[in-house]
Amino acid sequence: MRKVCLKSFIRSIFFNHLKYPRSAQMKEFIFKVLLLVCAIGIWEVLTLFGLKGTKFPTPLDVSRALIDSISTGTLFVDIITSVSRILVGFLFAAVIGNLLGIGLAYFKRWARYSVFFIEMFRPIPPIAWIPLAILWFNIGNRPAYFIVFLGAFFPIFSSAFTAVKSVESLYVDAAKSLGANTKVLIKDILIPIALPHLLSGLKSGLGIGWMCVVTAELVGAQSGLGYMIQLNRTMLQTNYVVAGMFVIGLVGLCMNWFMTWIQSLLTPWTRIHSI
Repeated sequence: MRKVCLKSFIRSIFFNHLKYPRSAQMKEFIFKVLLLVCAIGIWEVLTLFGLKGTKFPTPLDVSRALIDSISTGTLFVDIITSVSRILVGFLFAAVIGNLLGIGLAYFKRWARYSVFFIEMFRPIPPIAWIPLAILWFNIGNRPAYFIVFLGAFFPIFSSAFTAVKSVESLYVDAAKSLGANTKVLIKDILIPIALPHLLSGLKSGLGIGWMCVVTAELVGAQSGLGYMIQLNRTMLQTNYVVAGMFVIGLVGLCMNWFMTWIQSLLTPWTRIHSI
């Protein structure tokens, strides 16, 4: 009888206030495309007024660099290399950050002795760890994994810790009165209630991790999009540099869209606005 009441209580928390996201409108898509076309047009106009040259490539020069990189296959290799690095580092950050954040938020006595230690390291920029990462792991994939982990861990941990800690005690007390144990509380009450914030933390962590992996590749790798930019900078091929920056932004946008889709899929009771 208590199990039936507990299930009814859990369902009442989430499914009484469902808000299904609205479908994207075509006019919004067209408006975004027009903004992109206007930005490229302004870029082209600036090159016509004396900014054209090695330091300021034209959109046509960047397009040629993109086509050349695609035709030779080097661009896809760099994209796959960078994405594989962020996936490894982000996976470790997601697992450890969420487990630690949820655990410390639930077992508050542990948080008193642990959170201050984590907060002491959080303000240190991930880029500041690059010299030590190269010293510890040498040049290659492992320094990038480490830097991505550091960049993604803290927003993931903070979101998980804050989300679970802010769950109203009314729900916890009511579930306990219906016979819920610690496992049920965490799995069926705390995590579902905090899920939108957990996913937001993962989304932020993924974005920061993507910036971190490119930064790490600038100085501590011999492959990837960051290395591509650094190599072409030394050869003053700024059209390839800008092409690499464009690809970095495009891949990051795709990651953002993917996480937004995951949010709308796992939390249909919230309203997700994609970019």
